Amino acid sequence: MKGRGSVVALTSNVSVYARNEAGNVTGRLKIGSGDITSHSERFVIYDTKENELLYADEDEIRIGTKQFTFTGSEGVVMEGPLETPEVSSSPGDSLTLQSLTASLSAQAAENLDLSGGSGDLTMSCLGNLKLSTTEGKLLLSSQDVRLPGLPQSDTGPLSQDNIYEVCVCQNGRLFLAAPSVGCQSTTLCDET
Repeated sequence: MKGRGSVVALTSNVSVYARNEAGNVTGRLKIGSGDITSHSERFVIYDTKENELLYADEDEIRIGTKQFTFTGSEGVVMEGPLETPEVSSSPGDSLTLQSLTASLSAQAAENLDLSGGSGDLTMSCLGNLKLSTTEGKLLLSSQDVRLPGLPQSDTGPLSQDNIYEVCVCQNGRLFLAAPSVGCQSTTLCDET
């Protein structure tokens, strides 16, 4: 029957087996009433132009589409590491990386670049925010650098014209002092 498809209709399932020359089953496909299962060394899906869309074996799963979209409202859960050259959001949408119950880590063998091309970059936390470098410098490069919330020295009068000196304790803590008083010893330097 040229030009016609074949229809196989059974009440339970349809199974297709592939055997090698020795008669051993090397792959099988089962279509059940509510599922499709495949047992083989690898599983590949191609589009009509022979482009690989999905490849799976015991070592890896490859998805060959131009874009891979998750539509689940609860997001994606991965139990192992994620390796990718880029993570991005749709144009106009925000991108959120979060760990609700533990830590979130971003590591790079060379450079790690966090930038906001046309907006702000905000880092906040409940505890300490630590910026450190083992061999390089910590550079703040801006036409306007502000450190709001620095404590004021508890010795001497307050500045009358809202101009202060920035003082540094031996432990690295910063505080403000009125220019008339200068960076005198203060109990602020005793705090850790």
